Amino acid sequence: MPYINHVKFKQPKVQGDSCNFLLSDVFKVWQCSTQKIKSMVRIIDYKQRQVEDGRAFFVLEISGGIEMVKSQASNQFYATSKKAFISSTFDEQTCKALIGTEMPGNVVRLDCEPYEYVVKETGEVIILSHKYVYEPNEASREEKAIQKLLADENIFSKNGHAKEEFVM
Repeated sequence: MPYINHVKFKQPKVQGDSCNFLLSDVFKVWQCSTQKIKSMVRIIDYKQRQVEDGRAFFVLEISGGIEMVKSQASNQFYATSKKAFISSTFDEQTCKALIGTEMPGNVVRLDCEPYEYVVKETGEVIILSHKYVYEPNEASREEKAIQKLLADENIFSKNGHAKEEFVM
């Protein structure tokens, strides 16, 4: 039988969704496997950039998971992934060591002011009005509520009465 926080628990037999229950000192918390799967991004490279005053810094290039996209020209699917850059305070040696590291999050499309972009392969100048940015995974509303409840040790009465009831 598995242990979590030194408390024995049994997996209930549930048809359909697979659920586990955990016993805590105060209440039961249900965690279901049907929750949103956390996605990951991978650091694939780094680049040196300069700020306006000439100081150098490094950005990490990250890549989201593989996606299948249908070509408008050939009507065929091809594999691709979204990429973005994250500013860092790391030196070059640390950036090199971080290549291959995975972290929770997604690379998402974000609308922005239109700007010119030069296609490297063709030299063509196009106007884009979006960019790709890193978005960390955030806990769901339910997870945040449970974390808040567990973090507040004074939410429950220690003597069986709420504090507000002792007003004289």
